[in-house]
Amino acid sequence: MKRPRKALVLAAGFGTRLRPLTDAVPKPLLPLWNAPMIDHVLALLADWGVRDALVNLHYRAGALLDHLRARRAAPRISLSFEPAILGTGGALARAQWFFDGAPFWVINADVAADLSPRPFLDGMQCGAPLAVLWMHPRRGPRTVDVRDGTVRCFHSARPGTPGTFTFCGLQLVAPALFDYLAADGAFQTLVDAYRRGMAAGRRVAAVAPETVFWRDVGTPAGYIEAHAAVLAAARQGRPGARLMAADDAAQQAALRRRGVRIDGFACVARGAAVAPGARLRHAVILAGATVGGQADVCEAVIGPGARVAGSATGLLTRADDAALDRVLQRTMDAMGYPAARTMLETLPARGSARSFTRLVCGRSSCILIRYSMQRRENARFARHARFLAGQGVPAPRVLLDLPREHAAAIEDLGDRRLDRAIRRGGWRVAAPLYRRAFDAMLKLHAVPARAVRAARLRLEPRFGRDLYAWERNLFGEHLLRGYLGLRPARVRRVLADLETVAERLLDAPPVLVHRDLQSSNILLRHGAAFLIDFQGMRWGPAAYDVASLLCDPYVMMPPELQERLFEEYRRRAPDAAASADTFAAAAVERLAQALGAFGRLCAQPGTRRFEGHIPDAVRMMARMLDQLGGLPHLREVIEDMMVRQDHSGEKTRE
Repeated sequence: MKRPRKALVLAAGFGTRLRPLTDAVPKPLLPLWNAPMIDHVLALLADWGVRDALVNLHYRAGALLDHLRARRAAPRISLSFEPAILGTGGALARAQWFFDGAPFWVINADVAADLSPRPFLDGMQCGAPLAVLWMHPRRGPRTVDVRDGTVRCFHSARPGTPGTFTFCGLQLVAPALFDYLAADGAFQTLVDAYRRGMAAGRRVAAVAPETVFWRDVGTPAGYIEAHAAVLAAARQGRPGARLMAADDAAQQAALRRRGVRIDGFACVARGAAVAPGARLRHAVILAGATVGGQADVCEAVIGPGARVAGSATGLLTRADDAALDRVLQRTMDAMGYPAARTMLETLPARGSARSFTRLVCGRSSCILIRYSMQRRENARFARHARFLAGQGVPAPRVLLDLPREHAAAIEDLGDRRLDRAIRRGGWRVAAPLYRRAFDAMLKLHAVPARAVRAARLRLEPRFGRDLYAWERNLFGEHLLRGYLGLRPARVRRVLADLETVAERLLDAPPVLVHRDLQSSNILLRHGAAFLIDFQGMRWGPAAYDVASLLCDPYVMMPPELQERLFEEYRRRAPDAAASADTFAAAAVERLAQALGAFGRLCAQPGTRRFEGHIPDAVRMMARMLDQLGGLPHLREVIEDMMVRQDHSGEKTRE
């Protein structure tokens, strides 16, 4: 078929997951290697032969209008302004006048993509589908069921399993789709229209070509990862290389010559200032930002006009460029932070139905925690923090508690987490740092039950058969079934093995345990280790916390150091709180819980990075299974995963 000459470019969305950055810059204008994402999309369409593109506008329409009016490259641009946002289907229904009876492209303005149009053109000629949708078989949440090249369901009951795909925001659409769009000007999605068409017997086709580049840039982490992926593609000459200009690559060398330390990549916009001596690791610096010579910018996006003097991670923007809500404004007022002098640093998501924002004003700073009651334990953080501090357990001070607003402000203990300290200093510096962590952990375990009762502290359910069953079901549902796609009978055999592990832990004397005492929940400051994320603390075996710390897949402690530190812990612990067998059993239990959590998190758009921790968790599980013995069905699954990981590594090296 002839190549389509027209396209609808969807640019009206709010970019909610990238707020507050998108309070200042609409998402389609965010740069990907110093060119706005909408320009990359328009250039791709022009290469495919598109002559005319209609761009729909709503949120921050003026900024997009100014940019598109100044643009001189193909294709020709027409605009469709929506006073009230209409959704993808509503935008297309409103744009029917623009099209001429031939198939046309519909694409998101903020997609990072590079691929050939040929699979879509071929797909449109097979069976007269309503549309041909681009799907990815590995990346993203994989919520679309596809079989034999046909979409069967857009909201799969088994996301992330074989046969599920992620829709990538590009589709070749037949004019017949207009028959299934409501023409009343109401909000609707294209999925609504596809469902109506499918119910009427029409086919929606799906293609998943192999030689492609696609990244979701909906979150700060995804935005940073897209830059890294484009750089890797450019170096290897793979799809995606076109998204990076030659002078972008040259910029890395120029920054290094000026004395800027770069680890990974640094994308610095024209008009940004970076002083010699600054350290940049996977950093995106937007126009107007200033980075000082002592700054340490790690996996961060620095927004327009933002200033960094110390460390920064996540997303840093100016408060007076953000749409401040009541909680932010109330916190700034309580802390005495004027908007004109305050920076907002949106920290990476941690997978606990909470968000974290660092407020920085001069040399003063605090951390604002917002939480969802999706996990009721989140509401207990402030009270737990005050209780622990009163018991001598190192925890951050609570500066402002706003329980009605589901928020709290705490002291800023910095970014020197135990896992980051190990990555920077190596294992040669680890032993004294872990001794500090032991200091904090032993103080927690020594908190008497009478103190908890006197404070009327509400804790999470203690470790017992019900909680152990919940942990292994998390492992079964999200790793064994969801991530690996194992058959139910095999899953049941593995979970039966894990049930015997739980039985070994039931007789351990209970202490007050953190429950998530991994290295990322320990902050190092002024020679001491502070505990964070303790809202889930409960009564349980001390060995569970010890295993969480020493068998942490985030850092993969060497076996010799692990053994030495465990023996040191046993010498310090009262009444030899953990035998070697109990420690190994607790480690297997904890790692099963962690793998289940990683399987759940990596199926969600904002936390897909947790998939990268699965290989190390599997290797650590194998190590602890060797110490524990038995458990043949669990051991078989772990060995299969290790073989698969090794094979995947060999293919990558090839």
